[in-house]
Amino acid sequence: MHENILKPLKAFGTKLTSKEEDCKSISTFGEAKKRLEKCAKLREDFETISEKLMPHLRRYETKVKILTEAIDKDDYQGL
Repeated sequence: MHENILKPLKAFGTKLTSKEEDCKSISTFGEAKKRLEKCAKLREDFETISEKLMPHLRRYETKVKILTEAIDKDDYQGL
């Protein structure tokens, strides 16, 4: 995967993990509810952008596979 995609994705995971550790210090129900709402929204937004990206990645993967198989074919005509 392209480095410009991997870096932000890794940073997102790292920050999310650190927030998980922060949640262990929550002392009130109100604070827990507020954090839960924020996390639910983050999850929803991440799922939405992932759902939009996945079909494109699958098509890309399929086309790269076709090109890889075509390397050995003398009669390759294109995609």
